[in-house]
Amino acid sequence: MTATSAEFIAAILNDFPTLQIETGHDTTWHAATGRSPKVTAVIRVHNEADIALAMSAARKHGFQLHPYSSGRNWGYGAAAGQQPRVMLDLGCMQKILEFDDTCGLITVEAGVSQGQLAEFLRSNGDRWIVSVTGSSPRCSVVSNALERGFGAAPYIDHFSAVRGLKAILPDGTCYRGTAAEVGAWQSEKAYRWGVGPYLYGLFSQSHFGIVSSLTIALCRRQTPLLMAFQFETSALAGAINTVQELRHAYGEQLTNIKFISVEYAAAIRGDTHNNKRWTGLISLHAPSNLHGPLRRAISRELKRSGFQSTSFTTRSLRALQKIASMIPKRWGDALASSLESVETLLRFISGNTSNDGLALAYAGQLPAHNADPAQDNRGILWYSPTLRFDGSSAAELGDACALVFRKHGFPAAINFTAIDSHALCGVMAILFDPECEQDRAERCYMELLETGLAHGCLPYRIPAFCPSLPGASGDRNALAALLRKAIDPAGIIAPHRFETTTAGQS
Repeated sequence: MTATSAEFIAAILNDFPTLQIETGHDTTWHAATGRSPKVTAVIRVHNEADIALAMSAARKHGFQLHPYSSGRNWGYGAAAGQQPRVMLDLGCMQKILEFDDTCGLITVEAGVSQGQLAEFLRSNGDRWIVSVTGSSPRCSVVSNALERGFGAAPYIDHFSAVRGLKAILPDGTCYRGTAAEVGAWQSEKAYRWGVGPYLYGLFSQSHFGIVSSLTIALCRRQTPLLMAFQFETSALAGAINTVQELRHAYGEQLTNIKFISVEYAAAIRGDTHNNKRWTGLISLHAPSNLHGPLRRAISRELKRSGFQSTSFTTRSLRALQKIASMIPKRWGDALASSLESVETLLRFISGNTSNDGLALAYAGQLPAHNADPAQDNRGILWYSPTLRFDGSSAAELGDACALVFRKHGFPAAINFTAIDSHALCGVMAILFDPECEQDRAERCYMELLETGLAHGCLPYRIPAFCPSLPGASGDRNALAALLRKAIDPAGIIAPHRFETTTAGQS
């Protein structure tokens, strides 16, 4: 602790003695992007009153607050940057406030993790699941929804599951929506739009307030079924178009639709597999008595387009694993490895969390406990362009981005994930060594960003290091800047985090 930070903290505590505040003691906030911010202090809060008190301290002492829930925003670094800052740690707010088992609605505080929520649902009837990401069980549910993350269950787009929220504004007041204000308790939890302007969306990817809790819609648990097929790179456009027609025909019964490049799959396994074929994945989220008709119909359509699919359930997986243990090691080990990936995916689409998705950052070799790429000095940057659910568009973007990856000396770890029937998101990982490849990784990201924009594709999230969108100048979003000045004129909440998308902030 420097004298400056000690004096700074002492001055705050003199006026606000009940705040829990300490020096910035580590650099995990770089979130595996390789950049470590200068942290002057960390304020740890336990409830909404603490958040309001921290806001008062920020206004009086003229500092800025950078809220985070778990600090595990690996690959994006939303809490990172280069300016000295005071971090607001929401991780202790871990209460599950309400659970409506009839309608499948749950209200959670900002620090509740994916793992905690999944365990709560298992222990309370096991009828509902939450759409989880492929990241750690220790990642925040609220933060991921606010950043518009996506997962595997029917609410693939996590912010689309939000039915209500409470947020502490920069002046210390609480926003909770019109229905809550007038006591319409049924509408408050179930109907997302309310009446009048839809304002919940203002708190997604913004710094208009600090969200203390969210109400989200859950998904009814179903028996998982996974369908997989492989194809040559040249068939990517056809595969995507075929599955897009299936998604339109069968709707949300088809979830977790992915198209995974060989280099992405190899990065997860940590090998240099010579297979040059992409993998297509389709999960079914439907009652088990519908699995047979759906599977047959989907298999028939895939075969008509030249794709041979294989289906997996938990039961069939167990049978195949038993077979793998009985055949000669050379073939048995290869089969067991493939089945392990299938088992991971089946857990994922069932709303169960694990660290398996982090294998990408560890070249397939996960540590035994508590994988944390930031603490383990693993570098990862996500480039995540959004585009039309169209085969030609995805194939052209994939080819162009693969050239950029190889130009900068990185494997083209690319997949495309369906957000709904209309949109895909490219999930592209720059995997690097922060000790010696930081600059090259960031140059690669910026060229990927420029390439995507040239193809008409904007990322759904932007890493904190990215200073601006290429070619943008002036007020990119004048309304957002105007709202920012009205709601937070002193610039208390994370003033540098979203300047890539809004201008005029101080």
